[in-house]
Amino acid sequence: MMSFKSIIVFITAFFIAQAQHIRHLEDSEVDKTSSTQNNFEICVITKDQDCNYSFLNANLSEGKTYWIVMPGGDTKCLDGSPFGFQVFPATITPEEPTEDPTDTHPTGEPTEDPTCIHPTGEPTGHPNVTHPTDVPRKTNKLMLWFQGGGACFSYQTCVAAPTAVTRMFPNEFGIFNMTLDGNPLVAGEWATVVNNYCTGDLHFGDSMPELTSSDGLDTVTVFHNGYNNTKSVLTWIKRQPEFPSEQEIAIGGCSAGSVAVQVWANALINHYGVDKILSDSYIGYFPPEGNLILKYWNACTTMKRLEISEVLIEQCENGNLHTLPPIFEDFLMKNPSFPVAYTGSKQDAVQIGLYALLTVPDYSGDPTELLPGLIYATQTFPTYQWNVLTSYRAIDKNFSDYIVDTEEHCFFYKDRIYTDPTFNSPYSNQTMLEYFSNFLNDDVYDGSPNYPIGFSSLLSSSNIMDLFLKYLQDIESKNQYSLDHK
Repeated sequence: MMSFKSIIVFITAFFIAQAQHIRHLEDSEVDKTSSTQNNFEICVITKDQDCNYSFLNANLSEGKTYWIVMPGGDTKCLDGSPFGFQVFPATITPEEPTEDPTDTHPTGEPTEDPTCIHPTGEPTGHPNVTHPTDVPRKTNKLMLWFQGGGACFSYQTCVAAPTAVTRMFPNEFGIFNMTLDGNPLVAGEWATVVNNYCTGDLHFGDSMPELTSSDGLDTVTVFHNGYNNTKSVLTWIKRQPEFPSEQEIAIGGCSAGSVAVQVWANALINHYGVDKILSDSYIGYFPPEGNLILKYWNACTTMKRLEISEVLIEQCENGNLHTLPPIFEDFLMKNPSFPVAYTGSKQDAVQIGLYALLTVPDYSGDPTELLPGLIYATQTFPTYQWNVLTSYRAIDKNFSDYIVDTEEHCFFYKDRIYTDPTFNSPYSNQTMLEYFSNFLNDDVYDGSPNYPIGFSSLLSSSNIMDLFLKYLQDIESKNQYSLDHK
């Protein structure tokens, strides 16, 4: 548990860092030699180019690992910059050649030449051998991942010192690093689409407020456009014949994306054929003031489009819905056998820090305003999260979770998921990555660790200050990123 003195130091350091970052994004220089700058192609959707999956799969240049698709239309990021989403074509393991007494063309028709002919027209030099690798095989599995990246709700938090990613930034590490051994997405031959996040509204806002600085000298329009951005990604997926709803489709997300997959669950299961959910590091713990922020994002309205129950929508509109577990609990009650896996840490520094921030909707920049919320969340978050997970397990027989006794926030977009022992539970015979892989690829739905009695109250030594500052620095670096170099 953090001491009172540590909390004061934490808040002060937090806002010193905020005051120093992201004030002049247009003057920021991005290192164009970094991996983030060079390993993707961009495809812009136009009337003549729909950036379909078949095209993307066939035209990814050597040395590139994914595409960024720019859908245009009514999509945009918080600061008005263009929105894009990532597409990682599936990595298909080549099939071994097989002996065949009759030389066979890849189309399945016998050839007239006793030498097997490659589709290029060149002899292969291997008579009487079929070559299934000569014909690209199509995956029938899709992972749709909702990216995380903070939240904001005022001039101070969206413009002056953003606590959310304000422009498109790609995921490239952890499970999105397709070169690492043991990657579950590669092992399972999943095509992967990342619904990138740059709107500060947990992927389901639809508002365009004008925000004015406290001194009245600056007014900026911001775009909480998460709903429209997400719909553009789903529209693209729906148009791809490679991903019909009857095939295997999984959704996952980290942080804001974790909340998003829970809020979008009804619509995604009902209309897109999603088969399982992986939710990483956001349980949806909001203070009562959270309802004002939901309304600021126009979220009560978008919930109607997401097929949230009328009772919950009415609670949102009346100011009585502020925390988000009731939404996912309602989904689970309608789908009591649906496979869900949740990962997280017991003292998640970012969830605790953001709870404190949400307690002050009219936050002015004075760090002492956050002190009561930070103290309260530090004391109550572990038990709250544990109680919610216990409720989910009781409702859904295929719900499992993997909680570690740390302050870490989000696990699967970090390369450390492959090597860091602190990501793994001592109460489980599998690592967190194995838990993820077994759930995703082997349909293992009972992989929760054997937690000891009183696990939720066994508090680790707190590094919340350092981790939350690191999180804010990460947001700063992402907001300096630009696709203009392409």
